[in-house]
Amino acid sequence: MHLQWHCIASGPALQDDDVNYDALDKSKTLPYTSARMRSAKKGDWQYGRFEFRAKLPQGQGTWPAIWMLPTDWVYGGWAASGEIDIMEAVNLKARSDREEAEDNELESRVHGTLHYGRSWPDNVYSGQEYRLPNDVNPADGFHTYAIEWQAGEIRWYVDEVHYATQRSSGWYSQTMQDGQLITGDSDAPFNQAFHLILNLAVGGTWAGNVNDTGIDDSVFPQTMQVDYVRVYECSLSPAKGVGCSKVDDSVPVLKGHRAPDLAERLKGS
Repeated sequence: MHLQWHCIASGPALQDDDVNYDALDKSKTLPYTSARMRSAKKGDWQYGRFEFRAKLPQGQGTWPAIWMLPTDWVYGGWAASGEIDIMEAVNLKARSDREEAEDNELESRVHGTLHYGRSWPDNVYSGQEYRLPNDVNPADGFHTYAIEWQAGEIRWYVDEVHYATQRSSGWYSQTMQDGQLITGDSDAPFNQAFHLILNLAVGGTWAGNVNDTGIDDSVFPQTMQVDYVRVYECSLSPAKGVGCSKVDDSVPVLKGHRAPDLAERLKGS
């Protein structure tokens, strides 16, 4: 399978993944739009290995992403029910703005991130960036991006290099039920079925506000090329996905965020 997306002139901004879709403004028009693909109600998974081989677009304002959203929004609206970002990159080959960037260094980072906590605007996130060896840029060729997701743990990989791990000790979900905040199960919200989304956004709150900021119209058209998408089930433990991992024990576990103490919150109210 070889897929391509091209930015085109304009179109409606719809966010039909969100549990609050019916309340959203469906008439908004923006200067750019681009295609996306999602597997909701056609391919939904809880645990497994999710692997993609892709060549990413470049230029200020480009924001390719391979990510996952919950299908049934068990714990409420975004991000109380979670979001798994397998790979995101912004403004590849624009001027790098990382803290230790050398003169004339070009943006080359990819990111793996979890969003969770409470519904917006009280959500939180945690993640890790990664740079390919030898200053290789992800926009110059195809690379393999993957996560391994098992009960209580998610790991991120680029070209089989394990670069980040997050565990349920560093994520949480709190949602309103009958007027009270309730903390979800110990591994919530990443204990439910999620579906895949592949898209190329233009501008936005992240890509438009970093590197050289804004959108460089001269870089378009741009293409996100996807060679394949593969989803694997762990035959040793399909229910929990445990035992089929490729783990580099030297990779530290990200700290993440602990659930706020609701008892302390009640005492202070």
